[in-house]
Order: sequence, then C-alpha cells, then structure tokens
Amino acid sequence: MDSRTGKYTRVVPTLPDKARKIVLGMADMVLFCDLDVQPGTEGEPSVRRVIRTKPSLYYEAGDRTGRLPETLDLDFSSFLAAFNTATAAKGTARPVASGRPAPVTASNK
Repeated sequence: MDSRTGKYTRVVPTLPDKARKIVLGMADMVLFCDLDVQPGTEGEPSVRRVIRTKPSLYYEAGDRTGRLPETLDLDFSSFLAAFNTATAAKGTARPVASGRPAPVTASNK
C-alpha cells in the first residue's frame, strides 16, 4: 500500500474486495496469527507464537466484542481462558466449555 510516508505491506484475508468487506462485516473476531520476536538472553532472539486481536497498519485484525487482550499466546486454552474471563466479567454470556460442543436437543434449543 502507498501512504504519504512511504510504502508498506498489509496482510488481509485473500478474498475479492467485495466479498472481504461482507465477511469482515459479519465476523465478530478477525484474529491474526503472528510471531512475536523479542531479544532474549545472551543476544539470542526469543520467538513466541501469538494471536493478535487489534488492528495494525500491517495486518487486518479486530475484536468487535472488546473482550480479548491485544495479544494472546497461540494456544486454544489461552484463548478460551481469556474469552471466558472477559465473558464472566461482562456478565453477558455463558462461558464456553472446552472440548466438543453439546448436542442440540429439544430441551436446549
């Protein structure tokens, strides 16, 4: 992309422009998986796999719920814990259980 300050690369979902706008408009969360490189001990870089939930100049991401932190470890249990903690704090929905979803029956429709 070109801007007034120079050129940069932005990572976006690989859909045609019109379809991308429709899908992104319907999604509550668009998560971007990335590597977070930090200086480690003895000058060795420390690399951590993360999920980014907030938009950046360089990638498309977003959390319309506003419940997730900006960066999470790329691990489902970490995501689930963060989502359930935020859900419980807001008091708006039941926490999500890990594992398989419960089957739909006439009593829980």
